[in-house]
Amino acid sequence: MVSPSVPPRNPYHEFMLSQPDKGRKVLSTISQGRSFLESGRHDEARRALLQALSLCPHAIPALNNLAYIALREGDNARALNIIDEVLQIDPDEPIAHALATHCWFELESDPMVRFHCEAALSGYIQLARLGDPVEADYPDRAFLFVFQALLIAEDDAGIVKLYEATPDRDWSPVELTWAGIAHYNRGRINEAHLIWRRAVRTGKFGPARTYAKLAQHVLSNEVLPFTLDYDIMMGEDEDLSPFPSSSLALASLVNHVFTKRTRLAQEALAYLLQNDLPSQEYFLVRLAQNPRVTAGVRILAALHLLWIGYNVEIGERILRNVDEDQLGPSDKPVYYLLRAAYLYYEEGADMHLVSQYADQAYHAAMRQGMHWVTEYLDELMDSEERVQTAMRDLDVSAGLDEWEEESPPFSLIPLVGDEADDATEPNSPAQKDRKGRKPPKGRGHNS
Repeated sequence: MVSPSVPPRNPYHEFMLSQPDKGRKVLSTISQGRSFLESGRHDEARRALLQALSLCPHAIPALNNLAYIALREGDNARALNIIDEVLQIDPDEPIAHALATHCWFELESDPMVRFHCEAALSGYIQLARLGDPVEADYPDRAFLFVFQALLIAEDDAGIVKLYEATPDRDWSPVELTWAGIAHYNRGRINEAHLIWRRAVRTGKFGPARTYAKLAQHVLSNEVLPFTLDYDIMMGEDEDLSPFPSSSLALASLVNHVFTKRTRLAQEALAYLLQNDLPSQEYFLVRLAQNPRVTAGVRILAALHLLWIGYNVEIGERILRNVDEDQLGPSDKPVYYLLRAAYLYYEEGADMHLVSQYADQAYHAAMRQGMHWVTEYLDELMDSEERVQTAMRDLDVSAGLDEWEEESPPFSLIPLVGDEADDATEPNSPAQKDRKGRKPPKGRGHNS
């Protein structure tokens, strides 16, 4: 129980070191309270913890657990009052500051969240360095609370500092994924990549694998880094969206753009550009000139560059160099779309020829089941009433409305996970939605 080699730092430590018999009774009662708390028996836990305080009024673990009960019951005011008692005993107590971070987050006071989050990290680093004279595993308990406080505050720098301060800790794949996100958001892309690869080796954690691939694309200058959030998929939950994390969804879509399966890559790119990828022009320019991606993806990137009025020469160069006969079935719909778009934007455009290429795009897409192409056709057809007239002359638009109603949603794109590279084609019903949840707020742990 007691480690005389570790000096006491507060009245609680002094009591436990000076009265070992009573100290053992205090720890036994606190342990009983923790057990009740873990099983959700709050009233029994509260009685045990109050009994421990009757033996030692400075029993910090008992007070912390009472504050935790109040927090779980939604009574932030009571929790903060108890936390104040703890901080009067030990102003550096990391679990108390971590719990205060939770309370102030619920009360939407960002300055107080930042203050207590920084104090929790500072107190933990001191605790990890010096150890605890009463409970040897207390630093491990504190780590869980402090890490969750840093996640709540989205403190990238703090998480990096915590990671660097615990080189010998056995981090779980989920914790490593969060640590990688913090490094990435601080611009330390190579370190983030290495941490995510470590997470994959440790537990083959799907989100870590997704982010590791994203980091590879960033390191290859194929996409600029964008801020990642800390929400990651962690299991099944019918009440939550299959895309609980916007950055994880974007990362997954970016990765799928680089797959060799043209249909999947094109659909991923089309959906990605609907979701406002940061630094979109940079991404499209690099993509349109990237020999590692399929011809259909390069053509679709060039089409978007044309529509946003950026560097039309890239698309012209693609059209000059592409041999239509060498294109695969999934490449031809976007090839015809690009042809139609370039003709349309030419001065004195031949609208009949524009309509012919649009007609070819429609039928080629319909044969491949590439339903999302209709949205691009609508974009082109709705640009000018005369285009609509020309399209009706070819009886193309007559079938579009009916086809659009039957078009599947983009959710058929495979989601993140270990199976992403081996996923079936995007039109396959074998692609099953996966659910997730946000990082737990200390649930399942007690102090």
